Amino acid sequence: VRSLFLGSQVFVAQLLLSGEGDRLIAVQSLIGAIGMTAFTYFLPYVLLIALAPVPLGAGRLAWMTLNIAAGLIVMFAGLASSVEELYSSSSGFFDGECRLEYTYSPESPDDPCFLSGLPHEAGR
Repeated sequence: VRSLFLGSQVFVAQLLLSGEGDRLIAVQSLIGAIGMTAFTYFLPYVLLIALAPVPLGAGRLAWMTLNIAAGLIVMFAGLASSVEELYSSSSGFFDGECRLEYTYSPESPDDPCFLSGLPHEAGR
């Protein structure tokens, strides 16, 4: 079981890091385009319409329907944009190399801790 778990984690890491390194950001954007938009813009109105204890007036129902339609438009626009970004950042299944540069190290002048004036000999 542990080997399967480790293998699945290596598989997902390789899948997300192969390419330009932007794939993980594109997946996060895709999740946000669906989840955040749904829970913020239209699902509250859908649930209120479905679970309202009293019948809703025509004006209020029209306003909620307009909000649901606008939320769906925003969600599908974000979904299309995120899928296009995910597709363009992909160089193929396990193709390409991870091009994330390792910039910081404790001894590097580019490291913010090195520039902060913290003692460099601490911990030795």
